[in-house]
Amino acid sequence: MGPLEVDNMSTGGFSHYFDLPDYQQTEVQSWITNNNIKPNKAADFTKRAVPDVSGQSSFITIIVNGESSGIGGTSGAAPVVAGVFSILNQKRLEKGLNTLGFANYFI
Repeated sequence: MGPLEVDNMSTGGFSHYFDLPDYQQTEVQSWITNNNIKPNKAADFTKRAVPDVSGQSSFITIIVNGESSGIGGTSGAAPVVAGVFSILNQKRLEKGLNTLGFANYFI
């Protein structure tokens, strides 16, 4: 398996309202350093980096009342990501472990 790749049309950025949480500080600083990012008016690097996770959001096929339909964007990606975490929680419960809870610290 090769290195992880992302789509160049992916969105994200920095919050205008919420401070950078402890669990993001190392990764944000690493991203700034590794990409030689300079301070700019578009991003406040003291604020929360968003999103914590992302998911495939183009060309998702869903079934509504027995009919195939397409969906995309957050409306498509959020249920997929939620489903992955539901499966992880189910597997943990089957092994007698607690659910993941607030997973942002370790994802």
